[in-house]
Amino acid sequence: MHGQDLSTCSPALFRPASLATRRPFPAPPTERCPRLRGRAAGQVRGPGPDDDDDEQASLPSSSSVDIDDLVSKLSAHAGRMRAGAPAEPQGGQGTGRQRAISNMGFLLTPAGDEAHITESSIRASVGPGGFHASDFELLQELGQISIQQVETSPGGEEPQQHALHHNTARSVAVIGYTAAYRSGMPFEDPVMVMLKEYLPAARAVAFNELQVLRALTGLPHAHEKFRAASSSLSATPPVVELLGYFLAGHSDSARRLEPAAILAHPENTIWVVTKWDGLAPLTHYPAQQQTSGLGLGRRWGEGAGASHTRKRMLRAIARGLLRALCYCHVRGVVHGSLGSGSVLLSSFDDTHAERLVVKLDNLGFARRVFCPLPDGASTAGSFEDMLDTQAGLADSPLRQGMAADLQSAALVLLEAVLGGLSAAGPGAGTHGDALRRVLGTVYRYDLSLFRQYCEHEPDWGEATAFLAEGEGAGWHLLGEMLSGEVLTSTLLAHPFCRV
Repeated sequence: MHGQDLSTCSPALFRPASLATRRPFPAPPTERCPRLRGRAAGQVRGPGPDDDDDEQASLPSSSSVDIDDLVSKLSAHAGRMRAGAPAEPQGGQGTGRQRAISNMGFLLTPAGDEAHITESSIRASVGPGGFHASDFELLQELGQISIQQVETSPGGEEPQQHALHHNTARSVAVIGYTAAYRSGMPFEDPVMVMLKEYLPAARAVAFNELQVLRALTGLPHAHEKFRAASSSLSATPPVVELLGYFLAGHSDSARRLEPAAILAHPENTIWVVTKWDGLAPLTHYPAQQQTSGLGLGRRWGEGAGASHTRKRMLRAIARGLLRALCYCHVRGVVHGSLGSGSVLLSSFDDTHAERLVVKLDNLGFARRVFCPLPDGASTAGSFEDMLDTQAGLADSPLRQGMAADLQSAALVLLEAVLGGLSAAGPGAGTHGDALRRVLGTVYRYDLSLFRQYCEHEPDWGEATAFLAEGEGAGWHLLGEMLSGEVLTSTLLAHPFCRV
């Protein structure tokens, strides 16, 4: 699967996770299961930072940020904000070539000089990673995430005249792997985990994701890592669980894909270790066949019964997605790059709606957002009270970030509903990028006009009728999400989310 984006890795049927059945130990040949190493086979370049530290399913797939979509979104938002912001100094690079992460920082950077925090300070704040490269054996490369630079130029003087952006260089930023983790302790068999290798283009993204995951899921102590990695799937937390990290040399895949970048930055890279729950990205759900009666039915089954179970599953996805976002938002975290590839499902089986687990992944562009309270506001009360105050301020960075997340979540939900109920199955027209162009660019997020457009599509009759059920509950939920005026915690109780 080399050279393939994480969001495009085709999942196999859900099956029990078992390292023993996947591949015997000791490790297989190097070309199939390479060790983490530096210049020479079996070596890493320099020690890791922690040498002193004391019914599941398995899918050969993971999830991915849709970087092209992210860059487009960030450039447009940054253009609108620049239109009302003081002019940048001439001769700088502020209106020239910028990475997506720079745009996100411009939008959602909290108060303070966080941009100047050193990597060592970040590692100190996160805590010891608790792993060394020798603890792992790479099993399978899942795919890659790329970052694309954009050339931006100011738009017109009016706020609605967005900045123009042009795609420029594209580089691999992250490579995902499944890996076998060996604790080295007796009676603890190897357990599968997820590794992300961050290439030079994404070093800042790596440390940002590390901080955000640490804030959302905590970090198990060294003696608790094996138990955390081998624990059964849980709905809480509704984000991928951080196990730790380590520094090591780049893999052979990274050197093959980005030789010039790695030659220019030969220092050790960060590898982030997360729990492997065998989840699969929502991107693939609409096309998944369902078992119906005797044998395999059509795309989502046969008859009214199959239609009913599909709709219950879509409601469960909406509920799980909002629950995961609410979990982040009440902790002052905005995702910043939400797409169907970043939403992970525990099952594609429509009959599992009641026990569906939904988690968020790819938090490299997420931000912990805080800002000063307005003059005269009370600072008394709990942390949650302060967040409620921040979320209630329409112009606060937290509220703006929450609104952007909900807008992206609305498009994710539309992609699932239209693709999952389309008579022709999912296609280019039901993809998130296409829906964003139509809803955002063509109809300027006017949901009533977009609804008329959908209702005139012959293949979308089932989907539009579903959204119209319960006095238009689905359309109403989408409208609330797109408006950004309703808190995520309030939307979680919406009638459409009742399974």
